[in-house]
Amino acid sequence: NIKTLKSLTIGKNVTTIGNKAFFKCKGLKKVVIKAKKLKKVGAGAFKKANKKMTVKAPKKLQKKYKKLIKK
Repeated sequence: NIKTLKSLTIGKNVTTIGNKAFFKCKGLKKVVIKAKKLKKVGAGAFKKANKKMTVKAPKKLQKKYKKLIKK
């Protein structure tokens, strides 16, 4: 729970985001994913985060990554 985190950039070499990594990050408004090989987003990684959070990712992977994050 990081209340002051407003934006997040996930680097190009990241392949996994751990369970509850950003759980209850209510201040998180923007997530930029530069990774092209993100395979897993752990359970509850973005659970109870800001509902209006936007996710930006490489165009070809945008839909896939949004689905991974919403799990």
